[in-house]
This record gives sequence, structure tokens and C-alpha cells, in this order.
Amino acid sequence: MSNAVPWSGDVRTMRNGDATRRGILVALEGLVAGARRGDVCAFIYSGHGTWVPDEAPRDEADVRDEALVPWEMDFGKLITDDELRPVLDRIPGGVAFTFIAD
Repeated sequence: MSNAVPWSGDVRTMRNGDATRRGILVALEGLVAGARRGDVCAFIYSGHGTWVPDEAPRDEADVRDEALVPWEMDFGKLITDDELRPVLDRIPGGVAFTFIAD
């Protein structure tokens, strides 16, 4: 399957084999890069999550990194909170951004 993200108006949907580590990160980075002051953006992840031991530099009080589990379901391809933070830090000022993981 391709990593192309289907469009429906302003909504992009990824299912199954499209929701790979690469696909998720590319879609999230694209959403952030395309956001402009006044935009309302949402990233909704409906899938599995887990945690892994926090690696150096240790920045978690509970010594765990939370992680999304992409379609590959491979512990070497998890998307950790430490990887998401730099992407989310690039959200432009004046953008209302909601991240939902269920």
C-alpha cells in the first residue's frame, strides 16, 4: 500500500497499511508545516499505544516514554513522545491544534 493520504475536503484519513511509522510522521509533519495563524487543526490517532523505558537523557518522572504503535506493530518502529515533541513544537503561533489519541 502507498503512504498517500486520502483527502476528503480538509480531512485526511489513513487506514491500516497506510498508517505506518513513516506515513503517520509524514502526515503529522505536513499538517504542522501547512498550518497558518487562525487555522484550527486536529490530529486524531485511533490505535494502540504503549510505553518503553525512557532513554537518555532521562526526561520522564515515571522513567517511561509513551508511544504510538503504527501499523507495522514493530517495537523498533514505535513513535515516542520524544519524537513527537519536536514536531509539535513547530506549530505556528495562533494555530488551535488538538491531538487526540484514543
